[in-house]
Amino acid sequence: MEMKIRHILIFLRQTFTTRKGLIVNLCPVWVSLFAFCLVGIYAFIALNFSFLNPIAHAVKEFSLTDIYYQVLSEYPDTSRAITVVDMSKLYTRSEVASLLYDIETHHPKVLGVDITFQDKRTDLLGNDMLVDLAKTYPNIVFAYYRQNVRNNEETEVHSFFTDSIPVTEGFTDMPRGLYGVMKRKVPLAGQSRDSICHSFSSAVVNKYAEKDIIPLSERDLNINFEPTIFSILPCDSVFLHPELLEGRIVLVGGVNRLEDMHDTPLGKMAGTVLLAYSVQTILNDKEVKTIPHVGLAILSFLIVMLTCVGQRQYSLLVKHTVHNLMGKSILDSAYIRGLLTSLWTAFLLGVTFLVFCKFSTNINLGWAFAAISTLMSSTSLYNAVRETMFPRNPKK
Repeated sequence: MEMKIRHILIFLRQTFTTRKGLIVNLCPVWVSLFAFCLVGIYAFIALNFSFLNPIAHAVKEFSLTDIYYQVLSEYPDTSRAITVVDMSKLYTRSEVASLLYDIETHHPKVLGVDITFQDKRTDLLGNDMLVDLAKTYPNIVFAYYRQNVRNNEETEVHSFFTDSIPVTEGFTDMPRGLYGVMKRKVPLAGQSRDSICHSFSSAVVNKYAEKDIIPLSERDLNINFEPTIFSILPCDSVFLHPELLEGRIVLVGGVNRLEDMHDTPLGKMAGTVLLAYSVQTILNDKEVKTIPHVGLAILSFLIVMLTCVGQRQYSLLVKHTVHNLMGKSILDSAYIRGLLTSLWTAFLLGVTFLVFCKFSTNINLGWAFAAISTLMSSTSLYNAVRETMFPRNPKK
């Protein structure tokens, strides 16, 4: 034991007291740093040169959770709490109001209306029916949205009756930075009418729980897109499936309207179905959690360094145990080492997948995997630097 401690102390003294020790003994650290620098250069080029915009867009949009969802899509779950009613074929307020009356006859726990009835229209009967609905049924949550007009000035679009009738509302707009790109988040609350108000998803869940379980604080929710089959009823099939309405959260919206389709990790998705996923995430308390950037950076660096050590130890093992020249050349070839590295990264990906399934935590090792793919180039660069700084004495 004392001998081991002495060897460790000698190694540390040689490493941190001489320049050669710092360069040679900390080889995995320097190779890992070179690998991350190389990846950083690639990312900088991709993000700052216009002709590489498609690559930059793909890099920004990618997340390992996209792979997880595709794997899980073979085993989708079925929602027993949320039903979506498609009103894409309805074009007048009278038709929509009649549909809402029909749904209410089956006693849903919450009726979320993902439609904003802006201003009064010439459909006077439809206007009156909507007002009566708002007065009669307290289980309805109406949608409104906030617009960014110009100069950071916001305006809000509410249904015409909300100023005169006390109703439950929630805004459906996504975080500003997520428009036009992949939808992964939904706000829980935000500024509205000079105060903090609940989003549509939060308002629906609070109504379902019959109490405010979502605090009024501005925060974005990471939606869990674990593949789920939501029952989607056409507007003319409401009376055929009362079991899919009674006691449930029923969301009404346009499921087949192109103007309300969004990019998600599961592909194109209607806005109402996207809201169903966000409501389910809150109900099940399965928000996708992420590791803080500092912790993820440290973990990524340690994984790359461990991979580098593993590659070096493998080469030494082959060198000292394989005596056949041809076998040694094949086993220590770039092809075999690359294959083993691929198996190692696949193992890491499997571990992160299991962690995601068990704890809904995304360990995004994308940067680590990118750095691992450059380890051979980084090792060559390190060897060149080391030979330049400490050239070997030529044999006489």
